[in-house]
Amino acid sequence: MRKLLLHSLYAITSGIMLSLVLPSDIASRGITLLAFIAIVPLLIATYKSRGYRELLWISILHGWTHAWMGRYWLAFFQNFGFTILIALSIGLSGVTFLALMAIKKTAYLPARSRVWAVAWIWTAFEYLRSVGFLADPWALLAYGFGQSRYIIQVIDITGPMGLSFITGLSNALIAQWFTTPTRHYYKHMRLPIQMFFMIIFLSSSYGVFRLHQSKKNLESSTEKAHILLVQQNLDSWNVTWSELVEEHIRAVQGVLPINSPLDMIVSSETTLLGDFHSIMSLSEMLPVSYPLATFIREMNTYHLFGAMSVNDDTYSYYNAAFLMNNVGDVTGSPYFKQQLVPFAEALPFSQVPFIGNMYRDFLGIPFLQQSGRDQSLFTLPLQSGGVLQFGVPICFEDAFPHISRKFVRQGAQALLNITNDSWSQRLSSQMQHMMIARYRAIETRRPLLRATNSGMTVYVNTWGDIAQMIPAFENSAMMVDLPVMTISMNTIYVLLGEWFSYTAILISLIYLIGAYNQSLSSVLSRVGKKFFRRERRAG
Repeated sequence: MRKLLLHSLYAITSGIMLSLVLPSDIASRGITLLAFIAIVPLLIATYKSRGYRELLWISILHGWTHAWMGRYWLAFFQNFGFTILIALSIGLSGVTFLALMAIKKTAYLPARSRVWAVAWIWTAFEYLRSVGFLADPWALLAYGFGQSRYIIQVIDITGPMGLSFITGLSNALIAQWFTTPTRHYYKHMRLPIQMFFMIIFLSSSYGVFRLHQSKKNLESSTEKAHILLVQQNLDSWNVTWSELVEEHIRAVQGVLPINSPLDMIVSSETTLLGDFHSIMSLSEMLPVSYPLATFIREMNTYHLFGAMSVNDDTYSYYNAAFLMNNVGDVTGSPYFKQQLVPFAEALPFSQVPFIGNMYRDFLGIPFLQQSGRDQSLFTLPLQSGGVLQFGVPICFEDAFPHISRKFVRQGAQALLNITNDSWSQRLSSQMQHMMIARYRAIETRRPLLRATNSGMTVYVNTWGDIAQMIPAFENSAMMVDLPVMTISMNTIYVLLGEWFSYTAILISLIYLIGAYNQSLSSVLSRVGKKFFRRERRAG
């Protein structure tokens, strides 16, 4: 019983530390160093657990602590807040249990091999839980590098899972020391320890090199796009589209006159709170204080608006972005949000007519949200005579690497996220979202702009530094002189995608097959012993 209580405490401790890796009310940028030790207690509890019942209990404690400590702000999500938090807690507990079962199966390996197996399994786990319909890419070890400037640069090769592997290996090495401490620990584990520090050194060195190279590329960009990012500060669940637009206009007027040429004004997600075409049909009259159509014409520039697009034929709607020219005409195709929030925005199989009708009848709503299919780019003519091509990930799409990667593969020179986190009512929520989005700029080496309702409205340069930012919960606007990147080649991550994640899955499967296949297990063990014997002689 005493051991069970101790292991329970370990699981809770890991849940707390993993929550503090990301920005929180305690540390606004997160605590990066915690990523290197956050799951050590959880791993120790896993190694010493007695059977799957105890492992399940540990997973439940860890999952619930992690969810409620790190994302308590989900409770403010209208009437569904606690339901979402409970569902998240159950989901995290379930996937953590699967990961810990896999880690438990590595007990057949010698300690020096087990640390590698645990690092690869944790990397595969973080990737698999961040893809698919139920994807939860939020609180990963990979995203704990909010204070990092150099090591983080390696993600333009590996994607974020490269950082999962580095931190996973660190946690595995420390947990192994606490689990089987020996006088000759270093001698016994010399190669994994040396390899870990070599990885840190090489990643940091690469970071210094890429930082220098990115700055050089920025200096060589002679053309600039002059973009005004607008941040409202209203609860969009308790206002009309007209009030949101009035707030938008006030923010723009607050920075007038603008001395440099203005290429585009950007609003936040669903600033036009309703069907885009219905709102535009009223734009000559509303808002009464300053009609939207008049504002667009008088500003004499392009506008990017977040709005909804309703399809009356299919009783569905899309969360969309529309680019309008200086006379108020839509230019190009709108972009429809593709990655929807499970159950809050996306309902399973709702695109099947009879299932969709069942949802409509049960929920008492006429329209269901659907995901977009086309990865369309926007083309912005610049006052200087050039053009800027950019992609617009909407809402939390900037937390998903594959969305931004697709935009860049199509030729995007910049990424422009529009989002609305005002409902969360907490700075930690805004900061977490921004810190995760920051990774997209580094992975793709494209500047990232964010226009938000309540925060964080920022300009992130191509090496991940926050170059400009509007403080949270302010109604304001910010002019960004965005260098137009001359694209010569893409990063390895943009070209190859999740190659590192797939490698982690493959290696993890090999280790797990070894746990079930005694002959393969013994072969792996003999190969490992022979390799380390040779390495010891050489040393």
